[in-house]
Amino acid sequence: MNPRKEERHDDNMTTRISKAIASSSLGVSRRQAEKIVTALRVRLNGQVVTELGTRVSENDVLTIDHKPVQPKRAGVPASLYIAHKLRGELVTTDDPEGRPTMAQRLKKKLRLRPIRFVGRLDFNTEGLVLLTDDGDLARHLELPSSALERRYRVRVHGAVTDWKLAAMRRGMSLGKEKLRLKPMQVELEREAKGTNSWLTISCTEGKNRQIRRACSSLNLTVNRLIRTGFGPFNLKQLPQGEFMKVSPGKLEVSRDARRGPARSSQPHHKGKTRK
Repeated sequence: MNPRKEERHDDNMTTRISKAIASSSLGVSRRQAEKIVTALRVRLNGQVVTELGTRVSENDVLTIDHKPVQPKRAGVPASLYIAHKLRGELVTTDDPEGRPTMAQRLKKKLRLRPIRFVGRLDFNTEGLVLLTDDGDLARHLELPSSALERRYRVRVHGAVTDWKLAAMRRGMSLGKEKLRLKPMQVELEREAKGTNSWLTISCTEGKNRQIRRACSSLNLTVNRLIRTGFGPFNLKQLPQGEFMKVSPGKLEVSRDARRGPARSSQPHHKGKTRK
């Protein structure tokens, strides 16, 4: 017998089981939670859960592999933080190779359980990363359908020409990788000093190492990459390695955000380009 088939509760007082698991301290996504349920690893009040539509109340006892799971209590507001990631650390809670991680550095200062990272960056990229304890909020912010704008400052080595900037603005196909990138907004921010130039790049995709791969295909080597914005959130003057809590008003804006600050559909060429 499914534990919630016989006994119905007010839906306003209960939560779908996959959502309850995703909002717990396990740090899994909703999709991962559904796989845990379908693998028959979940028990509710001692009975194996067999249906994804099962609902959980605050008074229920939920276990996974016989270990207790504490869902987030209903009515408890989500927390969201902006953090300034350092170069040379991973955006994860633990690394089997023992490399530095954001979670290890922040865990003593930031009492956020569970920690969910939104907008991961690679080891050598620095800048804005979002952290939250709300699985639904994290999922919303990362969904491709949300199309949230990612903004970067990029230092590249190599000749920046008009045709290279135009290639990124119209969208690119990376040949050997067969990867299609949507059009990006690209500006030459600063005249070259030696062989290095600074670009500002905005895009609505978060594909793995997207900026580095796009530049590499144009014979531009990225030697510094800083994310300055993600949707309605901006790094501004937040010092490296520090974090700040998002205000409740801005948090509500993030739930409805679909894009970052409004921009013209036509690129504005503020900087000079070189042929």
